Amino acid sequence: MGKFLHDTSSASAYLLKRGIRLKPRTLANLRVSGNGPVFRYVGTKPYYEEEALDAFIDAGLSAPVRSTSEARNLAQAS
Repeated sequence: MGKFLHDTSSASAYLLKRGIRLKPRTLANLRVSGNGPVFRYVGTKPYYEEEALDAFIDAGLSAPVRSTSEARNLAQAS
């Protein structure tokens, strides 16, 4: 495999280093709702690949905007 796996706490720290503040509890809630990063299990413990965490960040980013009204118009167009 050769990919680095992050447990929930480490995944939270990885995201924080990239400017995304999600507590481990929030990641756990996102796992339950299916709205978080893709993860795998090792036994009964969930782990995240760095590529999945990066993809989660990319999926949540909007296009660049210059104002809040521009952001609002972007969101309404989606």
